[in-house]
Amino acid sequence: MIHVASLLHDDVIDSAETRRGLKALNSAMGNKIAILAGDFLLARASVSLASLRNTEVIELLSQVIEHLVSGEILQVHHSWHFQQLHWPHEFWPGASFAGAF
Repeated sequence: MIHVASLLHDDVIDSAETRRGLKALNSAMGNKIAILAGDFLLARASVSLASLRNTEVIELLSQVIEHLVSGEILQVHHSWHFQQLHWPHEFWPGASFAGAF
């Protein structure tokens, strides 16, 4: 759910028309719906993980979200030369999510 939420938000930021050959949600339904759908998925994932009542899991989730957002901010800020940036691995889009497992 967290990964899909990040993809929905990323498609809005990148003004993506498609995702894996299909029309992206932001393109089909608009940016507001896509952002709200991503927020909803993130909220549901947070509720599900919080129900485990494991502070280590909650801390990890918080770090993953922080890294995802930090990476997106850097991407937007440096979009004109995004490919030439030498970011630490944890700031690559999606890397924080993958590193959680």
